[in-house]
Formats: sequence, structure tokens, C-alpha cells
Amino acid sequence: MGRPVQAPELLSGDLAHVRQGAQRMFNSLTQSVNELNRKLTAATKDLQHLEYWVSNNDWRQARISTTDATETTLASYTMVDDRVWLMEALVAARERSGADRAYFHIEGLFYREGASAAQEGLTISSVNLESDYDWDCDFDVDGADVRIRVTGEAATDVDWRSWARFREYKA
Repeated sequence: MGRPVQAPELLSGDLAHVRQGAQRMFNSLTQSVNELNRKLTAATKDLQHLEYWVSNNDWRQARISTTDATETTLASYTMVDDRVWLMEALVAARERSGADRAYFHIEGLFYREGASAAQEGLTISSVNLESDYDWDCDFDVDGADVRIRVTGEAATDVDWRSWARFREYKA
């Protein structure tokens, strides 16, 4: 038979084994916590982006009347610096006599980097229903403002109404 194991050797061997196991568990837990932190950071960014979208997803209404064929601002929205907007507007118009009417659904991409806003590309008009084809609706930019612009007809009273919303993103 071999020599009997003494208690201090048994404990020191067991402690070393326990220490190694504890170190492996600690390292594994540290990796799990770091991964969880990465996922929480990504989720927080997603929630912030969703918050921008939700807080700016309300339809904003505006009304105006025109009496001529001059392009007129129906609504204006000031952009904050370092933002990108996807702007959507539904615009309805009716001649006061009821003889003519129109409906426009327009979208545009806008950004502001510095003092002025700008439009990326052209306005997309997905719906353009008019009984009088002289009427028009479009976006434009003036300084830091994104505007909905409408054009009626000479010597004609036209009531315009818009519902606009924008999805705002800040990186």
C-alpha cells in the first residue's frame, strides 16, 4: 500500500481544484455579463430610435385657403440640426363652390447638417387625384424649414388641408 494522504495535502489539492473551477466560473460569468451589456446597449439604441419614431409619428394638421395660382405655404416644420426626416403628407383640397377637388399623398427625405435643411432627391407623389390639373402640391425647403407648398387656380377660392407626419432619426 502506498503512503496515506495527509489532511493538509488533501485540502491543498482540493483547494487548488476548487480555485480553478471558481476561476472558470468567474471567467464564464464575466463573458456572460459582457455579452449581456452589449445586448442591452444595442437594445437601448433600438429603443431610442423607436422613441424618436413614436414621438414624431403623430399626424399634424394645417389649413389654408388660396384665391389664385400663386404657390403658397400650407405648413412649415423646422428641423433640428443633425437629423434625417422621412416626411409624409396627405393633402386634400376643395373649391368652395364644390366644382373641383384634389387629393395628394407625397413623401420626401430631408436632412439637416448645419444651418440649413436639404431635400434628398425629389418629392415622391404616390397619389395625385385632381379634378383640376392646374392644382399642385409639393415639398420644398427654406432655411431650416421643410414646407408643404400648394398651388390653386386664378380667381378660384380653394380650401386646403394637410395631415403631415415625419419620422425623425438622429444617429
